[in-house]
Amino acid sequence: MRHRGAQELCGGETSDTSVFAMPCASEFDPFELRNRVIPEDYSNILARYRTTYGLAEGSVSYADIFDHLELELRLTAELLASTPSTRTQTFERCYNELYEKLPWLAGVGAEPDSDRWLALLGKRPQHVYEVGSGSGKLARALVAAGFDVDATDISSHRGGDRQDTDGLKWSATDGVHLADFTAGAPYDAVISDQVVEHLHPDDVLTHFEHAARILRADGRYIVRIPDALTGPHDVSRIFGYDQPIGMHLHEYTNSETVGIAESAGFVNARGVAPLPGPMVSRFGPVLVGRSVLTYYKLLENLLGRVSLAKRRKVMRYVPKALEPRVFLLLSKP
Repeated sequence: MRHRGAQELCGGETSDTSVFAMPCASEFDPFELRNRVIPEDYSNILARYRTTYGLAEGSVSYADIFDHLELELRLTAELLASTPSTRTQTFERCYNELYEKLPWLAGVGAEPDSDRWLALLGKRPQHVYEVGSGSGKLARALVAAGFDVDATDISSHRGGDRQDTDGLKWSATDGVHLADFTAGAPYDAVISDQVVEHLHPDDVLTHFEHAARILRADGRYIVRIPDALTGPHDVSRIFGYDQPIGMHLHEYTNSETVGIAESAGFVNARGVAPLPGPMVSRFGPVLVGRSVLTYYKLLENLLGRVSLAKRRKVMRYVPKALEPRVFLLLSKP
């Protein structure tokens, strides 16, 4: 399946994890998908779903998973159809509905790998703006380490305590026009983790422009998002799609992201490679540099030349610490 509207599915290649045959575009009815899965695949779907979202056994049913898929498909269509004048209201309404109807998603996720973010942020004290803080796990970890953090989210239904505390201030944002939603600028750093892929593709350049606007000179934007060539990373993954069909409205490569960031005025883009445990004591939790970014771009270029099936086979032999992610450290001039 190609990205979004170009769903020319007939004869297309499916992944080796697909649990049903991809229909032709003319036959594609998201509300009939559950009828395409054979009973033997039920346990595989449940296991893949729990693993993807970090859920305990018995926390969701097979019906819950298809309810999730159908809800995301409907909400995604509404998000993509929104206009600039209706977008903020549409996104707020859709994400509130997602977490209200699927409450088990509100607080999911492992504990934040805050040691990596701390290494990238550097010395304290600093004033940090986080875009899309969700349940606030990372924001609270940074505050505990001595940072002042402005945490933000578009949804009021995402889990977690939203009370202001010493060093932590909560506010709403549309995730795009950041300068219009804060009085705390300029910041030493802006961070976002798994946010940009949720923005409307038409708004991503504006998002980076506003991130630059609220930074002080020499400030940094640290961004981490899924890499398009290792995805999809949304609910599509559960059912073996080869492109996101859910609320990851677009997944990006390092090359795409750097190009957008540079158009927004950022310079000196550097790649970030999280290092595995045995290497941390010697090199620290992350390896950062232009050479890391060059490696990621080269690997993406090579992976982009092969079929999805071959790409996934290759990725099995790439060390997990070096699996391509869009994890970048950007500088404001």
